[in-house]
Amino acid sequence: MMSTEAELVEAQRLAHIGSWHWDAKSDVTIGSDELLRIFGLDPASRHLPAYREQRGRWYPVEDWKRLKAAMQSTMQTGVSYELELQAFRNGIPIWITARGAAVCNSKGQVVGLRGTVQDITDRKLAELALAERNTQLELASKTARVGSLAIDFHAGLVKLSPGCAAILGLPGSTVEMSTADVNKLVHPEDLAPLELRRDQALLKQQREFVAQFRIRRADDGEVRWIEARSLIFYDQVGRPTQLIGVRIDFTDRKLAADMLAERNLQLELAGKVGRVGSYAYDVSAQKLRVSEGYVALHGLPEGTTETSLSEWRARVHPEDLGRVESVHDQAVADKKREYSVEYRIVRSDGEMRWTERRCLISYDDDERPHRVVGVSIDITERKQVEKQRDTLNAELDHRVKNVLATVGAIIFHTQNANATIDDFVASVDRRIKSLASTHELLSQARWHGVSLLEIIRLEFSPYTAGKTDITGPSITLRPEAAQAMAMVLHELATNAAKYGALSNHTGRVSVRWFWLPNGVPQQRLAIEWQEADGPPVSAPSTSGYGTSIIRELLSYELGGTADLSFVPSGVQCRLEIPAEWVSSDDDAGHRTQTSLH
Repeated sequence: MMSTEAELVEAQRLAHIGSWHWDAKSDVTIGSDELLRIFGLDPASRHLPAYREQRGRWYPVEDWKRLKAAMQSTMQTGVSYELELQAFRNGIPIWITARGAAVCNSKGQVVGLRGTVQDITDRKLAELALAERNTQLELASKTARVGSLAIDFHAGLVKLSPGCAAILGLPGSTVEMSTADVNKLVHPEDLAPLELRRDQALLKQQREFVAQFRIRRADDGEVRWIEARSLIFYDQVGRPTQLIGVRIDFTDRKLAADMLAERNLQLELAGKVGRVGSYAYDVSAQKLRVSEGYVALHGLPEGTTETSLSEWRARVHPEDLGRVESVHDQAVADKKREYSVEYRIVRSDGEMRWTERRCLISYDDDERPHRVVGVSIDITERKQVEKQRDTLNAELDHRVKNVLATVGAIIFHTQNANATIDDFVASVDRRIKSLASTHELLSQARWHGVSLLEIIRLEFSPYTAGKTDITGPSITLRPEAAQAMAMVLHELATNAAKYGALSNHTGRVSVRWFWLPNGVPQQRLAIEWQEADGPPVSAPSTSGYGTSIIRELLSYELGGTADLSFVPSGVQCRLEIPAEWVSSDDDAGHRTQTSLH
């Protein structure tokens, strides 16, 4: 059997505890094998260095001073000591627990010391690592805004971690407070619903409890969003005893999520209003995931999120389907990443709309398309504008050609009808100015037509010598009729100013117009021109360009008639045009009487 001493040595080795004895009279210290091993010495030597030699060799200076003071105190008072010290083993730092007690003789006098040294390096390093990890956890909790707490339901107290205190805006030294004070930090609008949910969880003896609510921080009053995750413990009769949980500040995530939801809502609304929709097409499944804007654009039932390729093909206008698919197939064949195409669709309500499709194609490792993501844009209004623009351009081109042809005819016939260059220039100038003035009236009316009264006033405006009476209903002539009528009236007014009633101070011109009562209401419009009190009139020996315009233009352009008479008392002219050259919005019952002096 192992001797008692051998058992003691083995026990010391296993426990990493070494013993020692110091004799004050001889100043000799004897240590056990384990003590020597703790300090890195050879166990064969039972004698330890003198205490003065241990400073700096076995202990740092400060720890040596602490140990020496403790030993002196024990020598003086007889009271034992226990210290945790840092030491060295062959120059490597270690941690020990040093214990010592006084050794007394029969007379009670202290004659030495004895004690133990325990190697606690492993435990101390573990404690330091744990403390370091706790510090790291605390720092991480503060940075990540995560904290822990424990609620004692019986005492009504809450124990807080530093991270939890930081989240609540409390001083870092706050480690405990009442549940009532904690509840005061919950946002007033969230407190009652939170307590109701928690009470229901306790009533049902739920093990876990998760909730989200707002708080007002204690230091600055800032509102923050908190997620609470808790475990609840109950006693044998089902009463809650303790709650342990974490509090997570997820304000930034909440705000980001709210902002994202708001942006998605704005995008959805913009898609609906602007008729812009997005889609994602899975080639293998032949399914399209569609947005609200896409649904609105194509007239699909509200709430639709998916549609098939065959349903999409059915909505494409039959005349455009082949072209659209050909564009897509060519893009795939060329391995293009993106393409766009314009085409018509027929909505579920039968309405036809123009759309522009812009998309991105994703290919797999075998360069086969597997996904298409894109947008559909309603371009119907743009297409209508383009069509209207093309129509206007064509109409403008036609009008310009007509004007140029008319100007050319005026120049040609005026040249043949006038003997001198001065007369030619003056006649051409008057006729082109009259034509330009009529075009200006038509432009102001957006080429919808011009009032007959405005045309007559325009042609009489240069002449103020005679008295002019104008009478007739409100009549609006169509653009073609307005141009022709203006040219005829211009020639009548010019002739009256040169040779007739407008050439002296006594002459007068009467112009009146009316609908002919021939059994068909408003079938033909008649205009009568009558000159009086001017110089005697005689018929011209030859028919000039002006006379030809008066007699022939209405017949040629409008299918009307003109009866021109040169009687001695004054020129008379009766003009008639079919009712089709009068705009449909005229008021035949409204009459206009005007006198120009």
